Amino acid sequence: EIDLEAMVPFLEIFPSRWDLSVFLGGRKYWVVDFWCLAPGCPCNDVALDFIAADADTSEHVVVDLATGEVDDPEATETGRRLWAALREDPATLEELAARREATRRVAPLLPRE
Repeated sequence: EIDLEAMVPFLEIFPSRWDLSVFLGGRKYWVVDFWCLAPGCPCNDVALDFIAADADTSEHVVVDLATGEVDDPEATETGRRLWAALREDPATLEELAARREATRRVAPLLPRE
């Protein structure tokens, strides 16, 4: 069951597509993307957790995909730099757009809480 009041990690909906990552300062960060599944919601936001592969640290940002800008007043400078590094790769931006479309397509079919 899916809670429509919270953003849902993409890997919870599509477990086989979990492999986004980015490098910053010689460190690898795994990226977990969270999406809104509320029916009819027009938001373009994605919440991103950047989890360091070599330590127990993480950063969190919310990004407006329509503008490509961080839309999160609490985002740290490191989080902003991680987003900037991630968006330098056009293939990753295309993947995020595809994931948004995929979540919108399947949202009405998911069991609700």
